[in-house]
Amino acid sequence: MTDGGAGLAPGKFLKEHTAAAHSATERLLLGDDGALRAGRLRLERYERLITTTAAVWAAARAAFADVPYYPKYQAIIDDLATAAEKDEALLPANLAPATSPNFPEITDKTTALGSLYVLLGSTLGGKMIARTLDKSPELQPLPHYYFYEACAAVPPKTWPGFQRELAAVVTSKGDLERCGEQALATFALYQFAYPTSG
Repeated sequence: MTDGGAGLAPGKFLKEHTAAAHSATERLLLGDDGALRAGRLRLERYERLITTTAAVWAAARAAFADVPYYPKYQAIIDDLATAAEKDEALLPANLAPATSPNFPEITDKTTALGSLYVLLGSTLGGKMIARTLDKSPELQPLPHYYFYEACAAVPPKTWPGFQRELAAVVTSKGDLERCGEQALATFALYQFAYPTSG
């Protein structure tokens, strides 16, 4: 954006700044053929989705455990990382991530919020996915979809509360730019971790 986001609310700025990365990540993980909504998601794609998700959330758990910012979100991160690991244990392929992702460094509240924007925001889509996975016949033998069940269990007040914190902390053009770059770096973890073979 030519003005660096000046005048935009932080949430709106991040939504616009990361729109392309968000769309690319969704296409990578779910494809662009509408298979999820149509009830024909293949087990192979779901396995890659879970392998990638588990790698990213494990990296997030380790990163946020080492910093003092926003400990109230640590329990959500821990629960989701553990849930993704439980999903991996249910899958037959035992894929490995292409790369074990290095989480972008969290240096202050602004960078923490940039990463949390991606992580907590993904649980919103996860709630929708939780309602659709069982429509795909290849996935129906799985007894649980632990990660997406955990997304559905995230309290509805979490995202509005996060947006309020974002608006309170990210108040300058420089803050917006650093927060936005941190969010993009967090989205990039999915590209790094996505299994390319197996």
